[in-house]
Amino acid sequence: TPLYSSAASDVYKRQGGGISLRGNNNVRILINGKPSVLTANGGLEQFPADQVAKVEVITNPSARYEASGTAGIINIVLKKNKQGGFGGSLQLTSGIPAHHRANINMNFKTEKFNLFTNVGYRYSNFFGERIRHQSVIRNGQTSILDQMEDQKRNDDHRNFYIGGDYYFNKKNTITVSYFKDKIKNTDELDLQYSYSNAAGEIDSVITQFENYSEPQNFNQLEIDYVKTFDKKGQKFTTSIVYDWWNDDENESLTIQNMIPFSEEKINTVTRDIESSKDLLIQADFVSPLKNNGKFEAGFRGEIRRITSDYSATINEEPIFAFNNLLNYDEQIYGAYLQYGQKLNKFNYLLGLRTELSDIGIGDRENKFDDDKNYLGFFPTAHLTYNFSQRMNMQLSYSRRINRPRFWQLNPFGGLSDIRNRFVGNPDLNPMYTDSYELGFLKRWENFTLNPSIYFQHNTDYFQFVTEIDENGNFLTFPVNLSHENRGGVEISAIYNPVKWLRLSGEFNYYQFKQVGDYKNLNFDTENDNWSARLNSRMKFKKGLTAQGSFRYRARNQSGQFLTKAQHSIDFGISKDLMDDKANLSLNFRNILDSRIESQVVTGENYLLESEGKRMGRRFSATFTYRFNRKKNERDRMPGS
Repeated sequence: TPLYSSAASDVYKRQGGGISLRGNNNVRILINGKPSVLTANGGLEQFPADQVAKVEVITNPSARYEASGTAGIINIVLKKNKQGGFGGSLQLTSGIPAHHRANINMNFKTEKFNLFTNVGYRYSNFFGERIRHQSVIRNGQTSILDQMEDQKRNDDHRNFYIGGDYYFNKKNTITVSYFKDKIKNTDELDLQYSYSNAAGEIDSVITQFENYSEPQNFNQLEIDYVKTFDKKGQKFTTSIVYDWWNDDENESLTIQNMIPFSEEKINTVTRDIESSKDLLIQADFVSPLKNNGKFEAGFRGEIRRITSDYSATINEEPIFAFNNLLNYDEQIYGAYLQYGQKLNKFNYLLGLRTELSDIGIGDRENKFDDDKNYLGFFPTAHLTYNFSQRMNMQLSYSRRINRPRFWQLNPFGGLSDIRNRFVGNPDLNPMYTDSYELGFLKRWENFTLNPSIYFQHNTDYFQFVTEIDENGNFLTFPVNLSHENRGGVEISAIYNPVKWLRLSGEFNYYQFKQVGDYKNLNFDTENDNWSARLNSRMKFKKGLTAQGSFRYRARNQSGQFLTKAQHSIDFGISKDLMDDKANLSLNFRNILDSRIESQVVTGENYLLESEGKRMGRRFSATFTYRFNRKKNERDRMPGS
């Protein structure tokens, strides 16, 4: 079994930022070992943290897992619901700024079936701001643009989940479920552009106001079948998942020159209608063998089509350069075999996974016509030596793939800020990773230590490139560069000095070397980076618990981009009530208002500096009431 980071059992939700492992945000998130719609759009908030049994951080996954996710996998394992009859929970949340949520979960379980449903609603406001400073030298003259941005975002989120398990007998179970998620994102954005010369004299001022609306509808139908056998540990599982969604992005921009004189307003309207259909079929078989051996095999196939219909007008006149329809077709078929055995103190697990990818991109205007077919082999190996029940060492290897996501391929990036645009690259190729790790785990009575060293070799790695056009506007897009080598050390520890106090921490340091050229520009970079995390949890009498978290990420230089250091502090406190039937929790996030993204982009004859935050401090209070359900039993949620 792969070695898991001991710090992973710290259940603390990270909101307002991406999740990364060892400085890499290409992380695959699973719930009980399966993909779930709850890993997107803030869905993890739909169940309380006390329903999580553990969080497994798998930095070198075995062949049983799909090969995507070069950083690894985070698997959230929920607690079991063993109690029969009728049960459920009600959860109410209110916060400042507005963060209101209501969620009710119910199930009815007998010897032959288990029916479950969940209904949720969330309403949230987020306030952000950003300033940008850019300096461009052209024909010996320096022009300066200072940009100020204020943003208000509103998320209106409703979801419904219903399903049931049917137990044919003790060895055969089928589950059918349906999930619907309806979201409407509404944003308002105020922008001011101030142009000046090197002496600081203002040439012109332009204002822009944006109204943005994005209704989304997501549907998922899932059928699962589980069969166990007389032989202990032998099991066959299969799943069929079909999901379909649509996303209607609408931008309305009002632009006006204010200095040196006021001009008529310019109205720009864009619309991007995206839709997707996705069919996933998966089957897995595991069987113990003689001499402490175990055999596993499985298949996974996924077929997906995404369309993006983009249009834009200025003062009701079409902008033909931006009007297009993009079709993205993806078929991925994978199969794996793996065998493991325990030989006294030595364990090994060897596996091989192969995946065939068939990807096609086309459009209405015939600007993009690219078909890509590639067959990949992904071997894995995990060798573990158990010195004792409290100490082991593991050497592991896995080969992984990072396929470009649709937003990285979609060339229609919107026109909300014409001076700083991001677009996808339809010609982006997948990135491959060879990952090696040596880990050590030692447990004492009240202290656990888990150091590890790792090395990753990435080929065709993704790098963002920023270019400037003849009008002084910036365009950022992803490209493939030659290769990247990354090596580091990670240390995680848990310390329980007294029964009521638990301290944990994690420190990661790595060095990297990136090699590659794009359009005769060299992007070779050598640098290092580090991050740290400290958690404390205090459990007092009568169900009172407090938890705090501090995170720090050091500055990082990669290619053209310098990202400055960032730190944050979160704190939460909870109290069990009514003989553990209820719980009240208070959460304070980003207490120091320090989650600020600061970045510097440099290029030939230009400099672009930016500093901003997507949200400030947040406070919320959550009340949970459980009826005929124990505290350690979970709600039934999609993917679980």
